[in-house]
Amino acid sequence: MEFYLQIVAAILALVAAVCWFYASVVKVQPITEPDQSGFIPASYGTRKADVALTMQAQSRWNAKAACFAGLAALVQALVLVIT
Repeated sequence: MEFYLQIVAAILALVAAVCWFYASVVKVQPITEPDQSGFIPASYGTRKADVALTMQAQSRWNAKAACFAGLAALVQALVLVIT
């Protein structure tokens, strides 16, 4: 049982690492199509990435990574309690 919980903790930690890596490289393209009112929303950044939208995406991926890291820590704590 302890071995399997350690495997689960390692997998959760690996998923957290992947999420944090993706958060560091994700980029969101600026919106170039008009909205319902016919205006193109303002964007900050370059033609390749909108800074505000990219920061929102990074924040979402960082939150996912933190959740997976927290779950990994809880499983590791459970292993300590069991042994």
